[in-house]
Amino acid sequence: RKESSAASDVYKRQLLHRLVASPHDVFHIIERRYGIGGFAERRIQAEIDARSRGRSRFGSEETSIGEIYESFGLSESEALRGIEREIDVERSLLRPSPRGVAIYKAAKRLGKITIAVSDMYLSSDVIRHLLECNGIFVDFVMSSSDHRQQNIGKYNGKIFPIAAQQCGVEPGRMIHFGDNWQSDFVQATKAGLAAIHMTTNLHELFTDTRLNLHSIHLIDRAKTPEGAVVLGALAHRHAHGYLGLPFDECKAVSYFYGGLVALGLIKRIEEVVARHGIKKLLLLTRDGFAIADYLSAYGFDACSYDVVYSSRRMCLVPLLTRKEWWVLPMLFPKRHEAVYDLHVELQRLNLAPVANITNFVTEDWDEFVRHLESEVPWETLIGDETDVYRDYLRSVIGATPIDAVAIVDVGWGLNSHRAIESILGQRLHGIYCGTHAQAYHTDLIDGSLFLHGQPSERTERLMGAVEVLELFFSDASPSAIRMERRGPEGLFSPVLHDRDPEDMSRDIYVRHVQRGIRTFLQDVKPFSGEMDTSVVTDLAAEVMGNIAVNPTPGEYGTIGKIPHAREIGASRHSPISNWWRPPSHNAPPARPDPSASGDVKPSLRVAARLAVSALLGAKNARYLTRFVTGRIK
Repeated sequence: RKESSAASDVYKRQLLHRLVASPHDVFHIIERRYGIGGFAERRIQAEIDARSRGRSRFGSEETSIGEIYESFGLSESEALRGIEREIDVERSLLRPSPRGVAIYKAAKRLGKITIAVSDMYLSSDVIRHLLECNGIFVDFVMSSSDHRQQNIGKYNGKIFPIAAQQCGVEPGRMIHFGDNWQSDFVQATKAGLAAIHMTTNLHELFTDTRLNLHSIHLIDRAKTPEGAVVLGALAHRHAHGYLGLPFDECKAVSYFYGGLVALGLIKRIEEVVARHGIKKLLLLTRDGFAIADYLSAYGFDACSYDVVYSSRRMCLVPLLTRKEWWVLPMLFPKRHEAVYDLHVELQRLNLAPVANITNFVTEDWDEFVRHLESEVPWETLIGDETDVYRDYLRSVIGATPIDAVAIVDVGWGLNSHRAIESILGQRLHGIYCGTHAQAYHTDLIDGSLFLHGQPSERTERLMGAVEVLELFFSDASPSAIRMERRGPEGLFSPVLHDRDPEDMSRDIYVRHVQRGIRTFLQDVKPFSGEMDTSVVTDLAAEVMGNIAVNPTPGEYGTIGKIPHAREIGASRHSPISNWWRPPSHNAPPARPDPSASGDVKPSLRVAARLAVSALLGAKNARYLTRFVTGRIK
């Protein structure tokens, strides 16, 4: 009936959710956003002092934001500016909390009176404004801040009879929802209200055993504003069901782990651009397509960027005409118990036709390499590839000074970077997720997670799951073989690999991963200016280090099944678990080399559902694929 009503706590889980882990994190964001050194510590102490004065003067635990800012010893105008800043930051951090909003909408639909009750230091007018900014229009708002001099609050239960009186109903006709057991349940029921105790978004996040709770607690224990924003965003998405029902491991891994890694790389890019005056980024394919997508989602505007066709095959093969034999081990890797057939290897690198090339077959890799160095007519096979690719790179760089250009890629050995420098005859800046100890290195190269194998322990751990890191930057576009000039105007056009079923199987996951990372970047972008690059990259390294050695069964079972190819050229795929072998799991015996077998049998149900969901919607796709695979009779 109309004369019954619903009351709800405002903050935490009930109506509004802050995108941070703790109320104190708001003050750290203010400190960084406005450059006020020591603000967070002084703001925390000012509230303690204001509450202490309230206890002395009124016997009340409550205070107001005005009294808090009086403790700073500021002028009236400075205090007002400080209050406005804090409310602005609060507004930017608040989002509707899904369960509380569902209750609010149900109450409205049933014609109930709604009242929001808060023990905040903000006034009821400010709280109403913040609610309405998030689309929540309650009938009444009560804040203990407005009644502090009468010692009326939730903590002592005195606010509930007044709330009932304001609504014009008996307490027994009200139901209250809140997350504090003492204030929202015990005191409410003592006052005669029905009450439901609800958990917070963060509590639900920290107790969801489907997630890697060790990784989440690593972020929490760091106690940084950066980690607080990450946890707040993850808790918000988790509460909204973003991670799926049934639980979507691929989306969870991409949003949390992939999002942090991508954010760390972008923050490092911003730092290097500012430090060295970079004007243009060259994003190397195929990772460059994903990186460009992430930069766009993030709203990156520090400099211009272009995606550059630059597969390892495309970069390294032209150097054979210059007798730069250091590229041979990358193009023709040593394999266990393999037979090296020259025609087969040249065809793998798309250097056909080979009819006029005398074939050479051996089981001795060193002998094979000596033959490659002395007997193969590379100039005939490769033709003008080197010149065309050099001209293409120069056309992309354009008039930008070479010392204001930076290559961006995922990293590891940096053979493509070294090759591009050799082709152009000039050194370039480079920005990468990481480079190992044996990687090509100059003083112009930067890494976000690790650089030239340092820190060594971190590098070793993350390189043990390097295929997972590469998954975050994979793209579904075909790989480039070489660049050609076409048409009367000699326009540059890449020659691309044909797609095969293994590529398409991987692409299903790749697109899923990219969506999760884009969503994370969009969620944290409003607060990225307050984030320290080193802290973000350290957090990314911590959680990636954990999943590398201690993934959950769900993380390992889902990510480990995704197809992956290591070799250059038209090589075969194997599951990521073929290389990613965390000690916490009883990994199967090593599979043969991917070029030798390459059989991939991903979960039919998972792969089919991901493929169909874009067309039918997630719910219908789940039903259809379960039916097709025999899960529904």
